[in-house]
Amino acid sequence: MSSTRRGLLRALGIAGAGGVVVLAGCTDGESTERSSASAVKSTTRTTAVTDSETAATTTESTTSSESGVLGEPDAETELATVYRDVPFRDTEDGRLRLDYYRPRDAEGRVPLVVHVHGGAWAFGSKGGGRFRRVPLSAGAAFASVGYRLSGTASYPKPVRDVVAAMAWCREHAAALGVDPERVGLTGESAGGHLSTLVAAAPDVPNLRPAGVSARAARASCVVSVSGVYDFTVEGDGGVGGTLVRRFLGCEDRECEPQRTQASPVTHLDSGDPPALLYHGTADRVVAYEQAERYVAAAEDAGMAVSLVTGEGGGHVTPYAGDWGERYERRQRTFLREHLF
Repeated sequence: MSSTRRGLLRALGIAGAGGVVVLAGCTDGESTERSSASAVKSTTRTTAVTDSETAATTTESTTSSESGVLGEPDAETELATVYRDVPFRDTEDGRLRLDYYRPRDAEGRVPLVVHVHGGAWAFGSKGGGRFRRVPLSAGAAFASVGYRLSGTASYPKPVRDVVAAMAWCREHAAALGVDPERVGLTGESAGGHLSTLVAAAPDVPNLRPAGVSARAARASCVVSVSGVYDFTVEGDGGVGGTLVRRFLGCEDRECEPQRTQASPVTHLDSGDPPALLYHGTADRVVAYEQAERYVAAAEDAGMAVSLVTGEGGGHVTPYAGDWGERYERRQRTFLREHLF
């Protein structure tokens, strides 16, 4: 295996996998942050959700009663009280869990950031890693959620799992100490795709579990790192490969409906929540053009969007290089504008 291919596999967190998503990286791009003219603090569409609106079916249900929903803390860190492996949904493929981080010294109900991990839709796990620090230090709670990977379930089931996690957190907002009207989404790589798709398409019934309302799926804002936003592009900005087909659950000749429906850019409109993106111009796993296409579609739709470009940056490197401090500062400001 070549060193370049090994680097791509490591970036995806899938060393040793039989197939890989390969997108040619762009060699140049903007070196400054781009913001749409409409990127101002906007009224969110998130509203309180009742228990009946988040009821699930018998085979795919939320779990746990309100009493002791979190259990005992597993750890205390400088920034948070940690509850690991909290069950939030039973599916025909097994039980899904999340890790919940309650910010230290929090008083009253705080905003919540729901994190969706990367890994080419086939690998990776919850936890949040370095993506926890900025939301927690800003005073928001953080829930890193598990979802069914493509070896178990294909599109749209992983999308529904993310929505189910949002609905569960809202249903148990009192126990978590969060405000159900202030829920943001964040994710990297495949998690960036899932986060932006959920944020853009809460009204699409096929992307929600049975019994979960559009109100439960709505986000106040979304932050995406090195995400995939358009499966329909051909050439250097396109998305292809075994892992994508496995996620979409189809072969190339049959994939057109899924490629369109699963692309966040397909669903963007002026009512969507504000978005903050990071992307490196030298990303050889997900091309920089993907971020450019999202920004163009968002601006055409009249929604608020900002892009922080990592000049020469690779895949999922938001805190490295000269752009790292700028991205962190912009993310902190973005969360304060739209969640606090």
